[in-house]
Amino acid sequence: MKKSKLLLVSVLTVVLCIVCVMSSASTTFSWFTRPRTLTGDKLQLPGQTYEIANGKNIRFTTYESTDGGENYGSTPVTSFSNTALAPHTRKMYRTDIANSGNDPQSVSLFLNNLKIGAGAGEFYLGVNSPLKTYKPYGKSATGSGSLIEANADDCVKNIYVGFASDSGVDVSKFYLHYWNDNGLADDAPVSTTTVGSGNYNPKDCGKSSHNASIKFTMYVATIPSQATGVKLKYKNGNDVWDGYDGGDNTDLVNKNTVLFYRWSDGDNGSNKDHTCYGTSGAPAGISKYYSSARVKVGNTINIAPAYSGGSVTYVVSSNPSVASVPNEKTGNIKGLKPGTATITMTVYGKDYSDKIVKTITVNVYSESSDDQSFVPVVTNVRVAGASADSASVESVFWYIKNDSDTTLSYTIGSLDLTL
Repeated sequence: MKKSKLLLVSVLTVVLCIVCVMSSASTTFSWFTRPRTLTGDKLQLPGQTYEIANGKNIRFTTYESTDGGENYGSTPVTSFSNTALAPHTRKMYRTDIANSGNDPQSVSLFLNNLKIGAGAGEFYLGVNSPLKTYKPYGKSATGSGSLIEANADDCVKNIYVGFASDSGVDVSKFYLHYWNDNGLADDAPVSTTTVGSGNYNPKDCGKSSHNASIKFTMYVATIPSQATGVKLKYKNGNDVWDGYDGGDNTDLVNKNTVLFYRWSDGDNGSNKDHTCYGTSGAPAGISKYYSSARVKVGNTINIAPAYSGGSVTYVVSSNPSVASVPNEKTGNIKGLKPGTATITMTVYGKDYSDKIVKTITVNVYSESSDDQSFVPVVTNVRVAGASADSASVESVFWYIKNDSDTTLSYTIGSLDLTL
C-alpha cells in the first residue's frame, strides 16, 4: 500500500475513535434505568396549561331566574323541558360548578337528548358568562331556504317593433339602438320571428298628419332591463347606419312599441320611411329574478321575479322527483327529496306572444334532525382547586330563548357535566 493511502486510513481511524468516545457519554437505551419517574396532573405548553379532568370532587347545581337574570332562586332545577315557551322570551339559568378537590379541573356542560317540538318556535341557546355565545338549534339553525339573485346584466325586457304589413322590408337588417345615462349603449337585433299583428294609427303617436289605421306585423328586440332609451336603426351596407325621423324614445314604459311605416308626403307621390312610438300592452320583461334557490325537504320557497308583461309560469324541467311546482303561476317551489332540480320560468307579453325564459337551479337538502344527543352549553371551563376553607365554585350563566313569533316546545333529558 502506498504511504499516502496508509496515512489517510490512519487519520480516519483516529477521527472515528474520537467520535465514538464523545458520543458514548450521552447515549442511553430504553432498557436503562431512568434517573427519575415523570408524573403530573396537567399538560403544559409554553403559556398554556390544561388541567386534569377526572371528575373527582366535582359537583354542580342549577338554579333558575324569574326576573330576567337579576336574581336566581334557591331551589335546584332538575327539569329543563318546556311545552310552551312564549315568543321572544327566555328561560335563564345559573349552574354552579363546585370543586372540593385540591387540583383545578377542566369540565364542560351539555344538554343531553334535546328534542325540539314540531311547532314554529325557534330554539336558541345562549351563554352570558364565563363567555358569550348564542347559537340556534333545530330548524332555526338551517332555516327554510335561501335565494341567490341573478346578476343584473341577465335581466332583460322586450320592446315591440312593428313593420307596416305592406312595407316589404328585410327585418333582419333592423336593430334597436339602446342606452342609459350610466354609459350603457349597444344595438340589439330585431328578431325575425313574428309575435302577432295589430293596428295602430301614427296620429296617436305624434304624427298628426298621418291619420290612418295601419296594420303592422309585430316583432321584438330584447334589450337590457336597465336601458332607458331606444331608437330604430337600419344597416345599409357595411357599417353604414340609417336612422329615422321618430327621434329618441326615452319613455319605454308608456311608449313600448316602435312602429315603422311608409307615407306619401306629397313629393311626387313617393312614399317615405317613418317611425313613431306607440303603446301596446306590456311586453315581457324581467327586472329581477333568482338564479338559484335552496330549500329544505318538505318546505316551500317562492322564486317569483320582478317582471312586466301579462303572466309568468313555472315548470319543473328536470328531476321532478326532487322539487315540485304546486301551482304553476305562484312561483312556490316545494322540496321533495335531496338533489338538484331545474325550474323553467317563462314571462309572457300581455298583447302578443313574446316571452322571456329563464332557468332557476333548485337545490333541495334533507331535513336536519331537530333531535340533538349532546348540545354543548360551555366547554373546557376551568374550576380552580378548593381553598383550605371551602370548595371553589365557577358559575355558568346560560339561557334558552324562543326567538320567534310563535310558541316553542322542547324537551331536555338532562343537564350533564362532562370531562
